[in-house]
Amino acid sequence: MLKSNKVNLLIAFVLAVALWAFVLEETKIVSTETLRNVPITFLNEITLENKGLVVMEKDVDTVNIVISGERSITSKVKAKDFKVIVDLENAVKGENRLPITINGVPEDVKIDQLSDRQVTVIMDEYKESMRKVKAVVNYKPKNGEYIEIKELGLSAVNVMGAASLVDSVKEVQAIAEGEDLKQGENLLEAKLIPVDKDGNQVQNVSFKDGKTEIKVMLNKTKEVPLIIPVEGLTTDGYERTFIVPNTVKIAGPENIIEQIQSIKTKKLDLSEVYEDAKIPLNANLPQGIKLLVNKGDFVADVSVDKVSNKSNGDNNGIIDEEDEPDKSDDEEENREG
Repeated sequence: MLKSNKVNLLIAFVLAVALWAFVLEETKIVSTETLRNVPITFLNEITLENKGLVVMEKDVDTVNIVISGERSITSKVKAKDFKVIVDLENAVKGENRLPITINGVPEDVKIDQLSDRQVTVIMDEYKESMRKVKAVVNYKPKNGEYIEIKELGLSAVNVMGAASLVDSVKEVQAIAEGEDLKQGENLLEAKLIPVDKDGNQVQNVSFKDGKTEIKVMLNKTKEVPLIIPVEGLTTDGYERTFIVPNTVKIAGPENIIEQIQSIKTKKLDLSEVYEDAKIPLNANLPQGIKLLVNKGDFVADVSVDKVSNKSNGDNNGIIDEEDEPDKSDDEEENREG
């Protein structure tokens, strides 16, 4: 029995030594690892600014590094252990091919391969220029709704960056999402996006502030009759007819718009109109109510004829405050007869 226990202990010892030797040998095996998307640090950008230059474009900003070494070491190596550097100090305006250097390589680790050995950096003159800001609210009004932009936090913003990029910026859009709009006044946060003449975003330019606020009103709409007081349809031997809108669409707060049954314009005096013309109409609108019509469409289309002794036609319910015809012409004609 005692002899059997000694044999078992001896066998266990031998196995333990063999396992230890195996593990020790395994840790010495050379392995290869690939570290992907290791960021490049660009040095001396302040030096460029002092020269009036700025980076406009670079073809890569990360690299892949293939390393080799004992498995026990490479398995613990991380991308953050490496510092990949490109020095911009001697860069000039235009295209530059700059070498990549790597610092912080762990001991007993070998760099076998680098995805890029150089970076192409395009430099341009630094520029600042003011651009108008245009408010854009991403909201599709439902039937019977009208959205109105009341106030924009910034009317203009200073665009900064490479001269050729800054010059391509036509305007800066303040874009806000309006999915949670409520009836009445809303204050929305908007992100500033520079765009070119085709509406495409311009990359690699910056602002002092990257966002602003937009105040918008979500109102109700309504279509009501349009009443137009008119005078001077027939004077001095001229007769005038006109075409005007019968109804008009308005927008405003729900509690106000519900009380409006019609919209009346200021008096339209045609007595001094002697040829065909389009006369702008001027509506009397309650406070807070907006007229939803293009300015060029809100007119009286007037036609003028030089005639005498014609009765006036029906004005389709339009209020007509026409002056009495001047009788002096008729009396003169009777005397001549």
